[in-house]
Amino acid sequence: MAEIPPIERVISGKGIIKIPQAFNKARQILLYVDLLRPPTNEYQNYTWNPSRSFYAHVAFCIDNYVLYDYDVNFAQQVFQVFEGQDSQNYLALYCSHEDVLNSFVQYAVASGFPYFKNNSIKDYPYTVFIPNNIKFFCYTDCALRLTLSAREFFTCDPDAGQPTPPPPPPPQWRRHPP
Repeated sequence: MAEIPPIERVISGKGIIKIPQAFNKARQILLYVDLLRPPTNEYQNYTWNPSRSFYAHVAFCIDNYVLYDYDVNFAQQVFQVFEGQDSQNYLALYCSHEDVLNSFVQYAVASGFPYFKNNSIKDYPYTVFIPNNIKFFCYTDCALRLTLSAREFFTCDPDAGQPTPPPPPPPQWRRHPP
């Protein structure tokens, strides 16, 4: 199983990070955010422990459509941006089903009668991480380090099922002035 290399960026201001296709094979994705440089006019709310502030907006997008967004409020913060346990369960079920079918084939061969293996769940789709870019906007002059790290699916067969792509967006309408 190949590792999914993490994406690490130091950011300040406004920008975008392109997410590679390798993240479609991830069963869990975490975004770690570390404050490198606080803003010059930092606000601290001490009624929280740790104290709360505001450092950035981070949005996960499919092209220009925002799928979900987060506010960075702490000097060290982690977001779970994808949890694919349901897809991992499907892949485990696929492997188990394949093993049972193989045992039937071995029994049929040993007994001398024909048996045709039919894995009816082989092509079932499963959900994957679908954002393809991260857009960010830092508050004033602060700087952050973003680390997007992932854990890959466990599977017995790389051809098990197919990842489900997102549905296409609706056709664009013409914008009207206010």
